[in-house]
Amino acid sequence: LSAPYMHNGSLKTLEDVVDHYRSGGKYSPNKDPLIQQIKLSTIQRKQILAFLKTLTDSTFLKNEVYKNPFK
Repeated sequence: LSAPYMHNGSLKTLEDVVDHYRSGGKYSPNKDPLIQQIKLSTIQRKQILAFLKTLTDSTFLKNEVYKNPFK
């Protein structure tokens, strides 16, 4: 719900974010050597994306009180 993602807004979707981490990220001379490729199967990728999408509280998002708390 808050795309684009990452500190610089470089990734448009959650799928892009997961794929970024699966690849190990892009080269940078300042990249910490501890940052490495995350090995996920296609099923694991789908499971992570499904889990991330469960974290959205649709009830909260639709609650008028939180859309304008100063009413």
